[in-house]
Amino acid sequence: MLRLAPSHAVVATALVAACSAGPAVAPERAAAASQLVVRGAGFGHGVGMSQWGARGMAARGADAARILGHYYRGTRVGRLTRSPVVRVALQWGRRETTIAGASSIGGVRVDPGRSYRLRRTGPGIVAWTTGERPRRVARAAGAVRVSGGGLLRVAGRAADGVVDGAFRGVLDVLPDGAGVLVVEELGLEEYLRGVVTGESPASWPAAALQAQAIAARTYAITTSIGGRPFTQWPDTRSQVYRGVSGESGPGDAAVRATAGQVVTRRGRPVTTYYFAASGGRTEDVEHVFGGAARPWLRSVADPAEGDAPLHRWTRRFDAVSADRRIGRIAPVGALRRIEVLRTGSSPRVVRARVVGDRGRRDVTGEQLQRALALPDRWATFTRTSISGCLRPRPAAPRAGTALRRPLAAADPAGGALQLLQRGASDLAVGLDRRARAERIVRERCRLVGGAAGDGTAERAARLQRPDGRRWRTVRRVRTDRAGRFDLLVPRGGRWRVVVGVAPTPETRAER
Repeated sequence: MLRLAPSHAVVATALVAACSAGPAVAPERAAAASQLVVRGAGFGHGVGMSQWGARGMAARGADAARILGHYYRGTRVGRLTRSPVVRVALQWGRRETTIAGASSIGGVRVDPGRSYRLRRTGPGIVAWTTGERPRRVARAAGAVRVSGGGLLRVAGRAADGVVDGAFRGVLDVLPDGAGVLVVEELGLEEYLRGVVTGESPASWPAAALQAQAIAARTYAITTSIGGRPFTQWPDTRSQVYRGVSGESGPGDAAVRATAGQVVTRRGRPVTTYYFAASGGRTEDVEHVFGGAARPWLRSVADPAEGDAPLHRWTRRFDAVSADRRIGRIAPVGALRRIEVLRTGSSPRVVRARVVGDRGRRDVTGEQLQRALALPDRWATFTRTSISGCLRPRPAAPRAGTALRRPLAAADPAGGALQLLQRGASDLAVGLDRRARAERIVRERCRLVGGAAGDGTAERAARLQRPDGRRWRTVRRVRTDRAGRFDLLVPRGGRWRVVVGVAPTPETRAER
């Protein structure tokens, strides 16, 4: 065995250390930012007629009967033999209401030019004149009916958002809990005048408004609020009703053109659910509202609504917001991912699994929609994350810098000299390599992150940086089977990675 002089040993030791060390700085830790990205389609519950789809069909020349037959399978347009009345709630949850335009309150004739305050007093309702010297004009233990020769005005905000609105028909003011309930009673056709262009814009094609009128008329007579002294809410829980303020020339024309017409199956009116936009396909009723399947409320393609505002949409939630919202329905700690377990005939979520760092829980599509305030249940969920600026990984140690070929046994001194010379050369190479590695540490940083969700494993990803108001793709990368990425970027500026279609939060590569 060749023995080296002490000076030779020092050189060899320095050589091995320099060539194997790589960057002298250990990788730093940087907190990761994460967000939940929800991509979806449609707006509403997805059952029955898509209003934007009806608009698209009308623009292509379809009439109201064809539109309704497309969305309500196996039905036809029939006609009512009589027109019922509708009772729609206007105000509730307040101690009193003020009404103008009345000619009779509780059977007592009053001045239509004055306003009257109807207040909950004990178990009943008391009506007073307004002004400096109020005078009681009527009292009842139950409901007080208010009627007039023209329009009745209800002061304040009604439940449909109308302020100081005007209404047709008669009003009933009833005791309700600790306050009063104001209910309007009017004919079905008058009611529809305040619904049609409250639900669909007056600028839409006539056939779309006529389809809306027929669907709204049918819905009003086939649904009722159980256990309450009214049949319809004034908002999306039933149909949007805005009284006289909701009336319009095109809407009134649609009501007149379809007077008495309803959607029927086997001669009987059927429930005609409708909603804003389908995203391209409607849903089977049982997957949204539960209960038995109904043959006229089946999933159908909806190709005509492509320009609907919420045909496609994206919602993003930072980690704190996502954890808080999901925690209301599934206390599983910090959210890791949401797995869709079952969809309906369209991609709308029926059942999903929420996975967090403290467990997992199954939830319904309705629960997710409400918790995240999503426009629709047609949704995919991806949790993305990205680190702050990390130092690049140390270079892997390189073997073989000690002695590349055996020295001649016959020339131990010459062999030692050769080793010293090669060592000095390799030391210079190693020091240069180390300098380059340290320069990379100074000039570049490493971004680590990933995406957990539907279809994110081994997906093409895009590294992006801002270019004005838009994000520009710098290069394409690929994630591993777990949806993770690990890449180097120049220091300075803002960066993000889009995995599939889901972006990570932006991060900064500080100089």
